[in-house]
Amino acid sequence: MESIYKVGAIVLNDKKQLLVVRKKFKDRTEYIIPGGRQEKNENDYETLARELLEELGVKVISKEFFGKFNEQAIFENIPLTMSVYRVEIEGVPKPQSEIKEYVWIDKEYGSKGISLGTVLSKHIIP
Repeated sequence: MESIYKVGAIVLNDKKQLLVVRKKFKDRTEYIIPGGRQEKNENDYETLARELLEELGVKVISKEFFGKFNEQAIFENIPLTMSVYRVEIEGVPKPQSEIKEYVWIDKEYGSKGISLGTVLSKHIIP
């Protein structure tokens, strides 16, 4: 079965809220962490830097490995392996490319009607 590999970013603000994004898919409402698929010959850091610049217009200034997780990709419905990094950014996020919007969430996200993707809800938030 086909599978995909992605790299994701945990970005926290000074209030310890987590940055999550929603893609421009008409029928999808789940939020995910920013990031994406590697392009040819990229390492994880290069993927993070490119994706965060393309999606949110911010620069990655540091990263620290958080974990590697296997789940079902919420949008493609195929197996997903995701390497996740705690990332410090420079700049103010602005939705670009395939990103419709972003929000900063805390542990009360569910009471605000926010639903999350599988890697985020099962491995990062807990």
